[in-house]
Amino acid sequence: MKRFNYDGNGKLARLRKIFDKGLWGLAAGFFAILMIIAFVGGSFANKYSANINTIFNVETQKKVTVDEEGQDSEYYKSDYYLGDGSYDNQAMRNNSLKVAEQAASEGTVLLWNNGALPLSQGSKISLFGAATQKYIIAGGGSGYVGINTSSTLKSEIEGKGIEVNSKLWNAYNLLIGNYVYQVLDVKDDVGDHNYWEYRIREIPWTTLDSTSAGAVTAGISEYGDAAVMVITRYTSEDGDTNFADTECLDDNYLDLSEEEYDVLNRLSELKKSGEIDSIVLLINTANPIQMKHIAEMDIDACAWVGMGGSASYAQVANLLSGAVTPSGHLVDTFAYDNDSAPAVENFGDYTFTQTGSVPADDAMTHNTKYLVYQEGIYVGYRYYETRYEDYVTGNGNAGSAKGVCAGDGSWNYSDEVAFTFGYGLSYTDFEYSDFSVTPKDGDFEVSLKITNSGDTYSGKEVLQVYLQKPYTDYDKENGIEKSAVELAGFSKTESLAPGDSQTLTVTVKGEDFKTYDSYNKGTYIVEKGDYYLAVGTDAHDALNNILAAKGFSPESTSGRMDDNGNADFACRISVEEDDFETYSVSSVTGEPIKNRFDNADVNLYGGTADQKITYLSRSDWNGTYPSAVEMKCVNEQMVKDMQYGADVAVKEGDEMPVYGTVTAEEGALALSMLSGLDFNNEKWQDLLNQLTWEQQNMLLTYGYCRIVGISEIGSPECKAGDGPAGIKGEIAAGLNSLMCFPSQQLLASTFDVSLVNEVGKAFGLEMLHSGYTGIYGPGAGIHRTAYSGRNFEYYSEDGFLSGKMFAAETAGLQSKGVIVFAKHLVLNDQERNRYGGTVWANEQSIREIYLKAFEGGVVEGGANGIMTSHNRVGCIWSGGHSGLLTGVLREEWGFTGITITDAAVSTHEITPKAMAAAVVAGQDFWMHGGNNKAWDDYKDNATVCLAIREACHRILYNQLNSNAMNGVTANTRFIDITPSWQIALTAAQAVSVALTVICLLMTIVGFIVSSGMFGKKYLAIQQDKKVKASANTVNMQSNGQFGEGGGSGASGDPGSGNGGGKDNHGGQGRKGFAQRWKALSVKRKIIAVTATVLAVALVAVAIILPLTLDSCGGEKHVCEHVCPICGKCTDPDCDDPACADKCLGHEAVHICEHTCPICGKCTDYGCDDPVCADKCGGDNPVYTFEAEDERVVLSEGTVTNFDGSQTVSMPSVSKEEGATETYIGNFSCNVGAAITFYVTVEEDTTASLVISVSKTNRYASLTNIVSVFVNDEMIENRADFIEYEDENDSWVDFVDVNLGCVELKAGQTNVIKLVQVSNERGNNINALRLRSATQPTLANPPSGYGDENWTSYDFNASDGEGITYSSGIVVNDGGYFGMVSGSIGQYMLWQIDADSAGQAVLYLGASVRADMYNFSDSFNLTVNGKNVQCGAAMPSGGDNWETFRYVALGKVNLVEGTNVIKLTVISGNGSIGCNIQGLRVRSETAELTAHSGQADTSDPRFWTVYDIPAVSEGALAEYVQVAPGTGGTPAANGDYIGNISTNKGASVTFRINSAEECITGMYFNVCYRAGEFDFRDVYKLTVNGKDVECTADMSSGETLWEEFMSVFLGQVQLESGENVITITVISDADLSGNIRGITVSSEASVITPSEQSEPVDPNPDDDLYIFTAVRNGQLQTGVSVSGGIKGAPTLSSNYLGNMACNVGASVTFTLNSTQACTAELYFSVCHRAGDFVFSDVYTLLVNGNPVVSNAAMPNNNTQWEVFEDVLLGEIELVEGTNTITISIANDRDISGNIQGISVETADSVITAVDMPDEPELPEAVRYEFKAATDGVLADNVTLGAGTGGMPAANGNYIGNISTNNGASVTFRINASKECAAKLWFSVCYRKGDFTFDEVYEITVNGKKVECNADMSYGDTQWEQFMNVDVGEVSLVDGDNVITVTVITDRDISGNIQGIALETSGAELN
Repeated sequence: MKRFNYDGNGKLARLRKIFDKGLWGLAAGFFAILMIIAFVGGSFANKYSANINTIFNVETQKKVTVDEEGQDSEYYKSDYYLGDGSYDNQAMRNNSLKVAEQAASEGTVLLWNNGALPLSQGSKISLFGAATQKYIIAGGGSGYVGINTSSTLKSEIEGKGIEVNSKLWNAYNLLIGNYVYQVLDVKDDVGDHNYWEYRIREIPWTTLDSTSAGAVTAGISEYGDAAVMVITRYTSEDGDTNFADTECLDDNYLDLSEEEYDVLNRLSELKKSGEIDSIVLLINTANPIQMKHIAEMDIDACAWVGMGGSASYAQVANLLSGAVTPSGHLVDTFAYDNDSAPAVENFGDYTFTQTGSVPADDAMTHNTKYLVYQEGIYVGYRYYETRYEDYVTGNGNAGSAKGVCAGDGSWNYSDEVAFTFGYGLSYTDFEYSDFSVTPKDGDFEVSLKITNSGDTYSGKEVLQVYLQKPYTDYDKENGIEKSAVELAGFSKTESLAPGDSQTLTVTVKGEDFKTYDSYNKGTYIVEKGDYYLAVGTDAHDALNNILAAKGFSPESTSGRMDDNGNADFACRISVEEDDFETYSVSSVTGEPIKNRFDNADVNLYGGTADQKITYLSRSDWNGTYPSAVEMKCVNEQMVKDMQYGADVAVKEGDEMPVYGTVTAEEGALALSMLSGLDFNNEKWQDLLNQLTWEQQNMLLTYGYCRIVGISEIGSPECKAGDGPAGIKGEIAAGLNSLMCFPSQQLLASTFDVSLVNEVGKAFGLEMLHSGYTGIYGPGAGIHRTAYSGRNFEYYSEDGFLSGKMFAAETAGLQSKGVIVFAKHLVLNDQERNRYGGTVWANEQSIREIYLKAFEGGVVEGGANGIMTSHNRVGCIWSGGHSGLLTGVLREEWGFTGITITDAAVSTHEITPKAMAAAVVAGQDFWMHGGNNKAWDDYKDNATVCLAIREACHRILYNQLNSNAMNGVTANTRFIDITPSWQIALTAAQAVSVALTVICLLMTIVGFIVSSGMFGKKYLAIQQDKKVKASANTVNMQSNGQFGEGGGSGASGDPGSGNGGGKDNHGGQGRKGFAQRWKALSVKRKIIAVTATVLAVALVAVAIILPLTLDSCGGEKHVCEHVCPICGKCTDPDCDDPACADKCLGHEAVHICEHTCPICGKCTDYGCDDPVCADKCGGDNPVYTFEAEDERVVLSEGTVTNFDGSQTVSMPSVSKEEGATETYIGNFSCNVGAAITFYVTVEEDTTASLVISVSKTNRYASLTNIVSVFVNDEMIENRADFIEYEDENDSWVDFVDVNLGCVELKAGQTNVIKLVQVSNERGNNINALRLRSATQPTLANPPSGYGDENWTSYDFNASDGEGITYSSGIVVNDGGYFGMVSGSIGQYMLWQIDADSAGQAVLYLGASVRADMYNFSDSFNLTVNGKNVQCGAAMPSGGDNWETFRYVALGKVNLVEGTNVIKLTVISGNGSIGCNIQGLRVRSETAELTAHSGQADTSDPRFWTVYDIPAVSEGALAEYVQVAPGTGGTPAANGDYIGNISTNKGASVTFRINSAEECITGMYFNVCYRAGEFDFRDVYKLTVNGKDVECTADMSSGETLWEEFMSVFLGQVQLESGENVITITVISDADLSGNIRGITVSSEASVITPSEQSEPVDPNPDDDLYIFTAVRNGQLQTGVSVSGGIKGAPTLSSNYLGNMACNVGASVTFTLNSTQACTAELYFSVCHRAGDFVFSDVYTLLVNGNPVVSNAAMPNNNTQWEVFEDVLLGEIELVEGTNTITISIANDRDISGNIQGISVETADSVITAVDMPDEPELPEAVRYEFKAATDGVLADNVTLGAGTGGMPAANGNYIGNISTNNGASVTFRINASKECAAKLWFSVCYRKGDFTFDEVYEITVNGKKVECNADMSYGDTQWEQFMNVDVGEVSLVDGDNVITVTVITDRDISGNIQGIALETSGAELN
């Protein structure tokens, strides 16, 4: 019988454990946090829903169409279809490429051509420049469009029949990953979080020969028909180009870099030597390159090629081959110096000097930045040409020095402008004739006949028509500016064959004669006066024609006019009366035209009433030329306007609109029902009434690459994307790349609107086929300067040309149903501070320059969209500027399109007030994520609500008239689809709420259960049960009836029968809930409560989740069987209405995109189309070679880190988590890293080459990432795209990429090499496969020693026989030597017997280490007592101590008998070194066996040998010093020291360290000299100052200067530590020779070279005294220094620095001599490049007396820390104190760092004098006095006339000095007291050999100062100045008069810049 346990306390404890309030409380808190995260994250995600949907390409609508019979709903049709009616994407793409190629080719501008182009068929050329490999096809940022292509510049050129130097190409390809442009993150440096800088990083000429391609520069002559150099400049959104780039000439990023300059100079040298015929330069930039230095180069042809997009390579090939004759013309002025544009004076970073309470700057909003367009209308050619006319005509001070940058003195057009706007050459010539101008209906028709006058090439020419308006007195009085010429019309001929002609006619509108009058009439006016229409080849040519028509000529203007011009090509049109009315109203809308931008003009805006500026005016170029403008922001109005919007007041008469109401008579309207209705039709109001407030808010804010669809009115969702060069979105089906069209300015340079219109159409087709409606482009901004980072997105510096191109491209795009969003309106002409920065300009310049292009696109092109800019116009954000968006754009231009913001990320664009103000001002659309409550704060503001409604009107109107409506009819309905991410988010929110509630309930229960009251009651209940149970048990036991049945139940006695009755008297009858609940045990009650709570929660989730999904459209049908071609349902069994429109199948024509260029067959084995049935490689078997195989060789590369630094890195064998295969990792972006396979075949075969790579970089061309070489030939032009079906990328899953056919040769080892060339992307490499009929075999890598067929013998550590090793080495269980790494001095020794003498190659079995190192870094190898040099790279890529690879150490000679091979550890660095498996010896003839028996280590053959070379990398090794002899100083030459022969007294000293005291063998490595002699006949050996007797025979039969013998000198004693070994030449007999070094052998000690140290006296017995200037950064005893023009010399560790060009700097050595004597003086100075002698740059004073020395100076290139002793000659010393002073005499860049001097004499003892401390003097101050600044004479300067007239201030110097005998310049200087001063004279360089006193006389206070300073120079440089050290002068207290007078009429005097005085004794002014 079971007894029941009623232990109440135990049950209560268990109960409280189950309902632990702490545990459930923690869970509740956890789920509450998750709930908060879910809701907050959900809010954020919903805010950016458009962004998320765009990123993940999520559709939010499903279209269901029931077509009406015969109805055509394709409103915008493609020109390309397949037979089934679906799009033919490949044909469409072919058209895009064709049109793009034509546009890019015709836009190419030929700048000059001396017959070098075009190249003839069969020409052999060399391509230079990193840009040949990394050609820039488009700018960066939002405008960048990346393409996948397997073609290259080389393949396209070769396709035109021109052969390209493959080796040179391969070298560039291998190097490119570590070079070409670099983007630098300078955000923190410049304070703009959206700003970058760039670097060019051209590949240096000296690096080209460093690759596996070999010495490529030596073979250029074979491809010398032309050297084609390509230079590029990367530019991008968020970065301008006006930064200082020290890699470039003039520190200007748009000039040549130092490396580019060097390459071009070297090409020039090759041309002079006849190795190349011509040099061609191609400029691959968007920004005008600075021509200053390019113009000086020896370049035969130069062309600007811009950025050609996908057609870039074809464009260049067409140019070089002449397949297309270039006909492009410049759309920007190319200046010699880009800073010569006046706009540059106010371009860059400007901060208010004071600010009131404006909002603080944040990362995306600049509230303290500004920019002032002080140049007004004078942008680009308008400035240069206008100033030129005034210079020619003598008006407006045009010839002043203001604005001069590239010229000399006065402003001169030809000095500043290299190529003007409109300039461009052709391969043929054209003649102009029959010019006429005909008035017609208020306009003018300009006609010109153009004839191809050439005899070879066809070509096109452009008719350019320019307008000149009169510059009147009214203009001067009212601040109106007029350009001398402005483009007024253009047209282009068809291609004209030689002799053909075409007459072109251009209509110039009369309206174009108008000018905007900002300050008086406030509208457009036409003034009376003479207007001119002229034609010309460019703007300058047209202006010269106008000047000729006015009667000017070069003769009549004293040469200021640079060409005669042709008056026949200019027409004067006289306007008799002023017209201030006609153009004061819009010709488009009839609305009045008035000032809209007074609040952007500093001179008119009330907020800047206290700040005025002067705009540039042609009335006074000198007085109004811009300078940096300072502004402040403290005015109350200005501060107010800088806030983020303001509350919008309700306008009188505005009433609240209707929402969500059907008001149309015909019932609810759908958008398609309004098709064909104009913008103002009343039906639009009915449609708008149907929209809810939330829908309107969402429509205006869901703008990030989308326009939201509203299913209730049948408006479809639209996709949009970045441009303007191409759509950056999904790739159309069947294609593997995006399409990139030529950049905007390259299109504009075609000057062909019809061609640009065709580009627009092709662009529109790309969008139509890809399913896109909106494009963020074209760009209609202006190239204000050459420096804007976004110039590539805009057309030109000219608004007229830009407007025409914008209109043409827009018309083409919109013909295919595209909505253009032309950017950026307005004044967004630099990237720095563009987010919210204020921009200030006057009305005339805004309208005539910056709005001109937008006006053309809107009025002529009918543009349907405009993008506003981030910047402010004045203080008002452009997107909130009503004058701009409503006044000009809509009221004046009649614009009905959409205005969209740029990415709405800035605070000033998205605060509620800013958005309210902006929508009222005319902003329609925010490029944001969507917010249906955006304007809830203004829900009751009728003015805001009406503005929102009107914005919806414009968006819907343009949606209706776009390709988004294709397939949409009145019967089309849309179903909203909630994106899966939103469903998951909502579900997460619901579940998190439910779980939080459950846990809270359980926590509450826990509190109850844990209470004392509950415990007491619970225990009482348990006790009561226990009592009752006990009583019942006793009762049943006493009756003996317990459990034995009961009665019939008639009486209801529970114990009397078999079962109780069912009535109320039955013992187990039905009970009420309360009774049943009461009857339950406490445990069961708890379980019931818990179950109920869980059930309720689960039911809640079950209810909430489906409702949520239902409300999100989750239960609506989404088709999962969509046809990729037509988009219809392919499932015939699906009967859902959403899938009613079924795909009926297609008969698509398959076009193979994977064709092998060798065999022409398909390389895609996954393609089963019948067209591709014949595969490359056929059915041949596949042979796989794993990349991790030990026979595969891995080579290191370079990884560029995020900070721009680079790290050398080795690829490694890897197998990451999740990988199923082992592969080679650390290869991606590891530029230069290589994986090399060695393959042999028994017979020649063609194999299909396959590379197995990780699934990354989908659609990329593999050979654009990895260069693949087969037997040194690079594989190119292959359809090698990385394609895979997986949705996600993977680094550990692999896909095969078939490169097509390769040729493998029998009888050789075929080398297949993969080299990483991209530093931006890459793949892991799994394997190489060869599909071949002949079996290939993976071979061992060649050692390079020709031993592939020799016999191999392995002598492993585990063998034991013949192996001896030191006590610190162990043989591990794995059978290898361990404890090797870092165990310096430990060794392993092998004794190997050979049956005959012969050659062998040694291999070491070494473990893999993480760090890269060479054998010689860690080990020393000797064979039979002779050192073996070995620099082999050791295995690296990851520490794997038991993975071994064999490394070839080198070829050695074995002797017959026993050979001893010893390996000694020489490095204590444990991060290098390795475990050793053993030694492998490949023997040519001898049979090898391990020697039995122990080694006799006393045998010198067992000693370790150490080579101590004298020269390292062409310079003296750091542990070697040389001393001069009678023949001068020995010098490093190649790998030895030369100038030893017959040089008696010369010595070479070696400093070496020995780990311990020991006896060593000493060997002397010296060249062979003919004769019979011993060592002692010629040399002396000293070791640690002791002579060592040596009689070694050195006889030889011939002299071999570069062949060396190793002479055993004997055994010598070395000390522990440093030892000094010196070999001195003791004879002048012609027997001494070049010295390579010494060799030391040691039984036990480790010998190493010493670290660099100060020079020592190698011959203590000789009287050579060495005096170093500096030691450990301190001046030495007896040494003093004096500063020069560049300041004091600097103290380095062991030399004096800052000596180069430091005129006047000096070092003085004060020495004591025990007696008077003659001594030889040596000067220790660093190497400088160039041939020069001491006196060319230094002066020497000994005891104050000049000593002249013409000793040749060290000149082995510039090596700042490599010093050589130069014998200056004999000097006379006196007994006692002597001073030796060496000074820098001039600023030629050949002086260098000084180490010290040496004095050699046998007659005296020389010591340094310890000079007494001198009283500390005040630091000398240098005062500079300029003679002139900006053309104005300094106040303290007067001039005196000479024979050539009066000198004159010219820029920053005094001119008219040359040959002007008697001319003088006088400076008046005030000194605060009498003092001595050092005087310098700054004068320009003049060619000739002369001294100061031959040309000038200088007096100070009437006293002549003697000065004979050398002023010789090799060339005249009028604006480059030298500082002449005149000497010390005395100044009086008060005024001092210093006069410089010309004393000769010889042509050697020059421009004077000023003087400088340095003194510590007084203040000067």
